[in-house]
Amino acid sequence: MRGEQAIFDANARVDGLSPMELDNLAFFGVQALVSPVHDGFPGTNAGNIEAYWNYLVDEVVPRVRGAGISGYIAVGIPPRKIPWQGLERLLTRMPNWLGLPEVVAVGGVGLHDGTEWEEDVLLRQAVLARDLRVPLIVTMPSRGGGPLLRRKLALMRKCEMPEGMVLFTGVTCPDASAVRSCGYRVAMGAMSARDASLMVARFGPEGLLLSSDLGHERPDPIVPARMVAAMEAEGLSRGVIRRVVFENAASFFGKSI
Repeated sequence: MRGEQAIFDANARVDGLSPMELDNLAFFGVQALVSPVHDGFPGTNAGNIEAYWNYLVDEVVPRVRGAGISGYIAVGIPPRKIPWQGLERLLTRMPNWLGLPEVVAVGGVGLHDGTEWEEDVLLRQAVLARDLRVPLIVTMPSRGGGPLLRRKLALMRKCEMPEGMVLFTGVTCPDASAVRSCGYRVAMGAMSARDASLMVARFGPEGLLLSSDLGHERPDPIVPARMVAAMEAEGLSRGVIRRVVFENAASFFGKSI
């Protein structure tokens, strides 16, 4: 199943992958990827967060590019890592990070417990992304959408974040229609290859991005290629498939590969 279709993986946590695993991604067609910040790094203070951003830029991106993949990252403050001290300094310094060529978005951000504190930090990061005109990656908790999804959608409307600049990751099929009805983008990594292909057949390619969700308990580097194969099996045209697996992400993140 060697990848013949170029893939831009919109959401892949690759900081834990070995060089061989990165080589496998490239072998199966991944030519570019974005690795957002997640809550798996040690520590919860502001220094730990910024050190992790620095690690992604200085170590992870070069390792990805060494495998022949155009690697980028997103920086942000995940809800489970919001520091009680140093938050203002992080938010003040974030524009400097977003000015780096390796950094293409704010994320992954979201709600975990749904507290007012989490909502405030999410809203402030969304406003920052809006004002700087950079994409925003909003994550869904593993337990699914429901009330938390509705609150995230409401916060996006509250801060008047442009629809085309918001990408929801971890979205399941039942929640995808709600996200798309609001005009926001959907990364399909939380779906099976079959469900993702049916989603494209139902809604069309607009606003749907391929993602492997590597690092979300899905270490299989063949996931992107399987999604491409499932779309081909559904009889989707090569043009539609290319939009979903490459062009939509390249356009969303503003990168021509």
